[in-house]
Amino acid sequence: MVVPWVVASLIAGCAPRVAPDQRGIDFGALLEPPAGRVLHGWGQISGYWTWDDPASARDLDDLDAYVKAASPLAPAMISFYLAPVESQVAGFLRKYKVFVESHPFFVTQIGFYFLDDFLQKQVASGEADTQMRILFEGLRDAGRPVLLRAGHEFNNHWSPYDPALYVKGFRRVADLARRVAPKTIATVWHAEPTGFADRNYLDWYPGDEYVDWWGLSLFYQEHMTDKRTVQFMNDAARHRKPVLIGECSPWFHGAESGTVRGPRGVEEAKGWYDKLFGFVRAYPHVKAVSVIVVDWTRWNPHFRQIPGGLPNVRFDSMPGLADFYGKLIASEAFVHSEEASRLYGSPR
Repeated sequence: MVVPWVVASLIAGCAPRVAPDQRGIDFGALLEPPAGRVLHGWGQISGYWTWDDPASARDLDDLDAYVKAASPLAPAMISFYLAPVESQVAGFLRKYKVFVESHPFFVTQIGFYFLDDFLQKQVASGEADTQMRILFEGLRDAGRPVLLRAGHEFNNHWSPYDPALYVKGFRRVADLARRVAPKTIATVWHAEPTGFADRNYLDWYPGDEYVDWWGLSLFYQEHMTDKRTVQFMNDAARHRKPVLIGECSPWFHGAESGTVRGPRGVEEAKGWYDKLFGFVRAYPHVKAVSVIVVDWTRWNPHFRQIPGGLPNVRFDSMPGLADFYGKLIASEAFVHSEEASRLYGSPR
C-alpha cells in the first residue's frame, strides 16, 4: 500500500509537507527507532583508518571537533568503512574494539564495499564468507547495533556494481549477518541519486526479505527535491522500509565541470543545512541521518578523479555555523547518544 501523502507529493513533483500527526510511522524494522524519531549521526571514520593510512590521521580530531560543537547532544550513530578483505577486517576489528571501549554509546553505521569485479564475484560466490563471518562475529561481540550498508551506492554514476552480482552478493551478506548476529546487524540497501538518471535503481534490488532499511546519499541540494529522489522515497514507503541518509555533506558544484566546492560562507552553509533538515522533516520514514562534517581536503590525494579536490566543511571553518546547526539538531525528533543507549542497550 502506498502512503497517500507520498503519492500526492510524487504527482506534484516535489517533496511532501507532512502534518505533525502524520509523523507516526514505524515499520517495525530491525533497529528502527520509535515513530517520529531520527538517529542523529556523524560521519565519518574513513576507510583509511582501517589500515592506518596517513590520510586518516585526523579522523578522530574531526569527530572530537563535531562532538564539541554539538555538545551536549552527542551523536547516536558513527559511520565507518571497510571491505571483506582479510587485512581490512583484521585491522578494523582491532581498532574498533578500542574505539567502542573509549566512546559513549553509538549505533555503528558501516559502508561495506565490494565494488571491484574480483570482490563482487567473491562475495556473490561465497568465497568471502570467511572474512564476513569474522567481521560479523566481531561486530556482534563488540555489543553495538549495526546498520550495514552492503555495497553502498551500488548505482553510482562513475562505477556501478554489476546488478546480477550485486543482488547475489547482498543476499549472501544478509543471510550470513542474520545467522551470525540476528539482533545486531540490520541490512541497508543504499543508493546514490546521481545514478538515478542512468538506470532503474530497482534493477539492483535484492528483495524485501533481505533488506531491513533503504538508504540514500544526499550531497547536492538539487537531489533533495529531484523527482527521482521523490520516487525513491515513495518506493521506500511502499516497501515499508525506514530510510537512512547514510552520507550527506554540504557540497556545491564548482565553476569548472566536475569540480566540487564547499559553502562560500556561513549563509550558504545554513541554506544547505536548512534544506537537509527540511527533507528529514518532510519524510516520516527517514529514521537516521549521518552528516559528514569533516575536513575533506586531507583525502584529496585519494580523490584525484575530482579536479581541484574536496572542501573543508568542519564547523570551525565557518564561525557561527555550529550554533545554527545545534538548534536544528536539538529538535525533539532526534535521538542522541544517551537516549540511544537506553533504546538499544546491548543487542546481543
